[in-house]
Parts: sequence; structure tokens; C-alpha cells
Amino acid sequence: TGDGTFSTTATTAISQIKVTATDEFTCVNEATHDIEVMVAPQVSVSAEKTDVCQGENANITAAITPVANGNNTSFSWSKENDQSFSSTEAVITPPMSNTGEGTHKFTVTGSEVHNSQKFTGESATCSASAEIVIYERPNPVVDITGVATVCPDNTVNLSAKNKKNGVIVNSWEWYKGSIADANKLNKNNSFITTDPIKQSSTFHAEATSNYGCKGSSEHNIN
Repeated sequence: TGDGTFSTTATTAISQIKVTATDEFTCVNEATHDIEVMVAPQVSVSAEKTDVCQGENANITAAITPVANGNNTSFSWSKENDQSFSSTEAVITPPMSNTGEGTHKFTVTGSEVHNSQKFTGESATCSASAEIVIYERPNPVVDITGVATVCPDNTVNLSAKNKKNGVIVNSWEWYKGSIADANKLNKNNSFITTDPIKQSSTFHAEATSNYGCKGSSEHNIN
């Protein structure tokens, strides 16, 4: 008489547990129990880029490697130090802080329901997790110096600098008019000497950081 309870880890596709019971009269009886072990899912997570600029969003995608017998896939996302964030989508575009600074760690748990091939009506939900870190990078802050008033047909020296500490500027581009007009002056320096000014003009300087983040400013000459 009596009950016996124990736990074990099944490692093969079909594991058989054998139980032997011996009573007080040394009578012995045996029983077996089969356990079907499902294939664990492989969860991966990727992003279009792991360095995003201030004001940008991160596009993050989770995937479960196809496995035999799997269906009913689901995802659950969390963000480190942000209990308000959650999602059940495979692709997320989580909000950044928009300060240009910070490290954002996301964890996704992928689950898949497996229907038993051996036991009718039986199923098991198997899960795995993966994580990714997104780095938010600041934009350059551009300041242009130079005269604002000039006589007709005179040239003007303009100089631009980055005022954001910790930002490394890789390249500069100057525009006459708006950046949207794409009227580049093809002067890849932080300073320019304009052509003779014949009428009121606007110049833009755009800086690009080593992470590809951009910042710009304009300067009007009358």
C-alpha cells in the first residue's frame, strides 16, 4: 500500500517511466508510463538596426523556427525597466525615449502548442526566449556663425559646429535654400565661402554623426 511520487526530466522523443512497487510481504508489481517529449522551439529576434537616432523608432521582429507538430504560435514582449510596455505581435515598433540617449533591452518569449502524435487529445505548450538591445543615439546640434548682413556681390564666410557633447561628426553638407530643395553646394567641410551674394539668401548646414544621425541649422543673409 502507499503512494509514490517523483519527478524526472524526459530527454528523448518517447520516454518510458517504469515504476516497481514492493509491499510488506515482498510482493512486487510493476507499471510503465510513456511520456512524449515535444521539440523545443528556437526563438530569434532581429532589428533593422540596433542603433537608432533620436526621434526614430526601432523595428524589431521575432520568429520561431518551424518545428514538427507545431501550431498556435504566440509571442509576449517585455522591456527592461518599463512595466508599462507589452505586446503580443511578432513585429513591434516600440517607442524610444526621444532624448537621443539610453539603452533599451527587449525580451520576447515565443510559445508554440504541439499536438501529441501518440496520445489523442493531448498537447503541450513549449516556450523559449530571446532578447535584443537597442541603443538610442543623439543627433548633432548644429550652430552656424557668420555675418547676417552684406552688401551686394560680396562673399560671406560661414562656419558650423556641433554643440552636442559626445557626438562625433563624420561629415558636413551645405545647402543654399532648404535641405528639401536638395541644392547642395558640395562643400564637405564645417565652413564655406559663399558665391557673391546678390539677394537675401538662406544657407543650411547639415551634420551627420558616426551613427548616421543628422542635425541641421540655417543661417539667413540679407
